[in-house]
Amino acid sequence: RQVTWMPDLERQLMQLGTWDRLQPLGGQLLGFAGGAASTTIQLLLMALLAILLALDPRSHQKVVLALTPGFWRPQMGQLLSECRQALGGWLAGMTLSGVAVFGLTWAGLAALKVPLALLSALVCGLLTFVHTIGPTLATLLPLAVALLISPSLALQVLVLRLGLLFCRKRTKQQRR
Repeated sequence: RQVTWMPDLERQLMQLGTWDRLQPLGGQLLGFAGGAASTTIQLLLMALLAILLALDPRSHQKVVLALTPGFWRPQMGQLLSECRQALGGWLAGMTLSGVAVFGLTWAGLAALKVPLALLSALVCGLLTFVHTIGPTLATLLPLAVALLISPSLALQVLVLRLGLLFCRKRTKQQRR
């Protein structure tokens, strides 16, 4: 049995696939791929630099001190030491906060029987390090997974995440 509309469809597709129409699309795709590759390489280089700075901060501190004018070196050394101490404290606090967010989110999502609870909790814990928008973005993954199951489960997950965000905010305010 022959399909009557098939030759028409084939002819229309062949008209769309001419070189004149495909060339601009190919140029756009190449531009997009080049931009994505450039961004990926830049992110990898930044990550490598951050790891190198974290592994051997003393040698980098010596380089900064060597580049500083002689009469400012003692003050610069003191400033770098204070910055290192403050950033170490901040990192320790954020790590504890991220672990707490991970554990509480995992427990809450597991209690609600949300699929992918461990992955969602891990994303929530990691996005704790992103200062302003991280906690909001962290809510989207478990909320989307719960919405696939049912709207009422999504509402329960939203209440759970808002409760955790509220508790985190209150503990931050009490420390100040």
